[in-house]
Amino acid sequence: MKKTFVFLLTVLTLQLGNAQVKMILTQQEGATLARMAEEEKLAYDVYMDMAELWEAQAFTQIAAAEQRHLTMIKQLADRYGIKMSKAVRSGERGLFDDAALQQSYLDLTQKGQQSLTAAFQVGALIEEMDIRDLKTAIAETENTNLKATYTRLMEASNNHLVAFSQNLEQAGEAYVPSYITTADYDAIMRGSTKACQPGKNQQGCKGKSQQGCKGNKQKAEAGCAGKQAGQSGKACCSGKKGQGAGGCQGKKADLKP
Repeated sequence: MKKTFVFLLTVLTLQLGNAQVKMILTQQEGATLARMAEEEKLAYDVYMDMAELWEAQAFTQIAAAEQRHLTMIKQLADRYGIKMSKAVRSGERGLFDDAALQQSYLDLTQKGQQSLTAAFQVGALIEEMDIRDLKTAIAETENTNLKATYTRLMEASNNHLVAFSQNLEQAGEAYVPSYITTADYDAIMRGSTKACQPGKNQQGCKGKSQQGCKGNKQKAEAGCAGKQAGQSGKACCSGKKGQGAGGCQGKKADLKP
């Protein structure tokens, strides 16, 4: 009888503990967490579309990072009992519960189909949006777990923005920020970020030895699929015949029907 009582007391304590954990987040914090999950899904879905269309390493590698970020948010949401949107739970590409994000997906994928250069611009825009919204999310919460996760995601978005901007620079295009200030953008481009891990070959991590073109071993050229460093005089191409990386030996990117 005594053992049964102790067991029931333990179960009740654990249940109350879990209930308390799930009550920590405010309604706004829960809504923001669910929204950030859909934003990470937007990035992943668009990048996968662009990877399949242009076969550029930037999109393949950064999409994999976005998938990891989405998993992080899902785990955090589960810890606090926050239900993810139907679209996030299903994982169906191109589907979003948030009407604004649904329209963004349609607009961004349409723009990214115009050329590889346009696709890199789309990638930079998405990372800008993420940085803007993550900064707001960090400012609006006192929850240390949320702050730590959002900060890590923002540092990664900084890296991704650097990678896409560097690809545009290689294509002869200067990127102009739309969602963050020019000062913030310049600061991101000037400095390396905390998300760069020692010994890891990451997109946009300054000072890291990465695959590049025209013999530049230090310059990140995220869109070079299958090209090796040291190809002096050749611009990095996606590997598809007739497609160019915006200035790829003067060739324009072919459009898929």
